Amino acid sequence: MGTVLVGIEDRAEELVKKLEVGIDDVRVFGIWGMGGIGKTTLAKFVYNQIVDNFESNSFLKSIRETSRYPRGLQYLQSKLVSDTLRLQPQDYADVEEGVKVLKERLRHKKVLILLDDVDDINQIKALAADVGWFGRGSRIIITTREKGVLDQFQVQDLYEVASLDEGHALELFCKHAFRDKSPRPDLAEQASDIVNITGRLPLALEVIGSYLSVYGGRKDMWQGTIEKLKIKLDMVNVQDKLKISYDSLESEQKEVFLDIACLFIGMDVRLVIPMWKDAKFSPEVGIEILQLKSLIKIGEDYTIWMHDQLRDLGRSIVEQEDKEPGRRSRLWHGEDAGIFGSKLKVLNLTECRISRTPDFSAFPSLESLILESCQLLVWVDPSIGLLKSLILLNLRNCWSLKKLPEQLDSLESLIEFLIDDTPLEEVPISRGMKKLEVLSGNRSRWLSREVPISDEVLSLSSLRVLRFRGIKSLPVSMSALSCLQTLHLGDCQNLQTLPELPSSLISLTVEALSKLTSLNFANLVNLKTLHLSEASELKELDSISSLRKLEKMTLHSLKIYTLPEKTGAFLRHLKELDIHYCHKLKCLPTVPSSLSVLRIGTCNSLERLPDLSNLKNLSILEVMQCHKLREIEGLGDLLSLKDLRTDNCPITKLDGLESGRLKSLTALSAAWSLKRLPELPHSLEKLFLRYCVQFSEIEAVAELESLQELNINRCRSLRKLPNLSNLQRLERFNMRDCESIAEIPGLEELSSLRELNIFGCKALKLPDLSKQQSNGLQIYKDSTLRLL
Repeated sequence: MGTVLVGIEDRAEELVKKLEVGIDDVRVFGIWGMGGIGKTTLAKFVYNQIVDNFESNSFLKSIRETSRYPRGLQYLQSKLVSDTLRLQPQDYADVEEGVKVLKERLRHKKVLILLDDVDDINQIKALAADVGWFGRGSRIIITTREKGVLDQFQVQDLYEVASLDEGHALELFCKHAFRDKSPRPDLAEQASDIVNITGRLPLALEVIGSYLSVYGGRKDMWQGTIEKLKIKLDMVNVQDKLKISYDSLESEQKEVFLDIACLFIGMDVRLVIPMWKDAKFSPEVGIEILQLKSLIKIGEDYTIWMHDQLRDLGRSIVEQEDKEPGRRSRLWHGEDAGIFGSKLKVLNLTECRISRTPDFSAFPSLESLILESCQLLVWVDPSIGLLKSLILLNLRNCWSLKKLPEQLDSLESLIEFLIDDTPLEEVPISRGMKKLEVLSGNRSRWLSREVPISDEVLSLSSLRVLRFRGIKSLPVSMSALSCLQTLHLGDCQNLQTLPELPSSLISLTVEALSKLTSLNFANLVNLKTLHLSEASELKELDSISSLRKLEKMTLHSLKIYTLPEKTGAFLRHLKELDIHYCHKLKCLPTVPSSLSVLRIGTCNSLERLPDLSNLKNLSILEVMQCHKLREIEGLGDLLSLKDLRTDNCPITKLDGLESGRLKSLTALSAAWSLKRLPELPHSLEKLFLRYCVQFSEIEAVAELESLQELNINRCRSLRKLPNLSNLQRLERFNMRDCESIAEIPGLEELSSLRELNIFGCKALKLPDLSKQQSNGLQIYKDSTLRLL
């Protein structure tokens, strides 16, 4: 959703003022507008801005959708109590019981609650019926497409989200269509037409813009799109406009889109890819196309996200297949599953309030069974053993489930088995699961026993991924897992050593093993990624030189003093080295010449880095908050360096910069201890000057003709700025707490400037910038900042 933030700041500022967070009354605030106009984006933006002013908070998303499920309102009540009181979710017999708990438990709490996408007054009555339920100073924000719901509830404070103004709408569209803030000159007229035809709706602008970006400058495609949009001009429903992008997909991509809309929103994309592959699809290509066209987004945690308007579009397409649900290609309500019978491939009951599963014998073709967060589930029907085609079984976060039927060991096609955060005492793993590749059991009671991994698990020759947290021991025969590629161990407080691990490992993560004293890497000849963190007793990494194929190494919160002397000589394929919070680390030996990324941060004892002149491929160098490090030797020879950050280090000069040799540098964040700003390479695009208290002038900035972003924060000795009129590519200028600066010469001549942030600059006066504002410049400043 981050890309739909164009033009949001002014609206957010207005809303924050209306909310009057500092006043002790309780207020309910309604945000309404048509679908796709940005209600949730705006509400979440405001929510994140003010959340620190409250004792506790809860964001209840997609209330309209959740309420359709059996016991959906009880689930939302339980989540609200769990979020605000930090308790385990509880089950309520009915809505009235949930109301009683809310009234009793939250009346002394100052809470911030966001109720997103409400469409029925009963939803509000179940979750926030009376301001007396909440403590003084609480704020309840409701988003809805239906203003009538707010009127029924007599919400006094209302805000209608209107379409974007033409300037912001054009900018948003261009960001997706051209990957720029303004249109190509030869397509400017067409871009303006599309902005107006779509009604300046953010979602439509994003999707149509992304759709057209695939076709570049082909005017026939642009004109054809305009004609299609004109046909749908009189249609109020934004889905009709969005369907243009769906119609452009190839048949396989349409199937992936519909699968996501009906079944896979909120799921880890890595878990559903095998099902598409089993259907002979190429899911990676389909997912990439859907992202490029802004039809889905994949989060940093691999979660699939889709806007509710696009979700509804997909589901309406499936509903049009047949009036009878059982004849459709997909079902998404658990109560409809039984009518699908032998054709059912995917059954997703995520967060359903069920205590027992259905009889699975009616679903012999089932390939994916998702029971994640079914927190009341205590019984899985033994007929699960009949699911000979089952590929994925997801039992994550089933907090009441302690036992599985023995028939589970008959799942001969199972590839992924997920039991994270589920208190199973026994799991019937067997040699019959010969295709099992992924077993994930973080914080599973079954994996916390004295013998957590049985011989049956070790016999699974196809096992590729193991993820455990909280286990007590590992068997010595771990090396028998000859196909294992990924092993993740975390919070294993009793593990002092690890057994010999299989040589097939490609990725190893070890974190929060407080008693681990040693690691032997000798057998890990194929390891490419190593992540070690929070192993407080681990003092040495002697055998690390055995990792000849290692490409990425992350060391966090270890008590090591140094790395082995020959690290650089043996780790010849290492590309990324990340060392943070290793407070006893005093020095590094020679690092491999293959490095392209070196990040070191908050290593308080680090006094010396090796000579870096051999790192001809280094593109990113970050050395931050190392309070004893005074120089970076060999900096001038890093000819491939693009990004240099030296924040909060007592480095007094950067020799490489002063020699003028770093001609590839595009981003610089300078150390606070620099005595002066040296001559800078003209390739620089981003410059950050923070706490540079010895700078009295920064004349070198005036020559940076490629600069796009300039940040100057708390440079309290800075008396004046140079004339910036040469910075014709500058798009963003931030200046904060530079109290002696009285003017910014050349500011009014910066034609590309789109964002100006000025705070805490008491002596500053701004020139007339009305011309730039008419061209899209956004200004954020103190209310007391004066204009010339």
